[in-house]
Amino acid sequence: MTGIIGRQIVEGAAGLTHAIKYCRAAQKEEKNGFAYTAAVEWQKAAEFLSPFPSLADRCWQEWERIMRLPRRLAGPISDAPAPGSAQFRAADNSDIEQVLARVAEELFPANDVEPAASNVLTIAPAQMEAAAA
Repeated sequence: MTGIIGRQIVEGAAGLTHAIKYCRAAQKEEKNGFAYTAAVEWQKAAEFLSPFPSLADRCWQEWERIMRLPRRLAGPISDAPAPGSAQFRAADNSDIEQVLARVAEELFPANDVEPAASNVLTIAPAQMEAAAA
């Protein structure tokens, strides 16, 4: 039993490490003007953070903001963890929850949240370019 739990913790930590890299890459890509590349990075991060719903939701909010689409229209990315792979639960370990809270504070500053667009049909192409800049 200990071997399974240890493996799940290692896999969860590896997924968290990948997610942090994708979040930082997304921030860098968006800053450099590559909004759609940033959206793909946010999607990858959200998929790696799927064991941590609150963090995954923040990544999806960033994806929705950039793409101006609901997340249900996003397709899966191939290098994310496969469904059914072992994933540990953050609720099982309060130390992990504290680490995740610090990661969330660093990746998602409180004043950095913008509401996602509710309807893509109401946004003109010029507005999309201005929002991406």
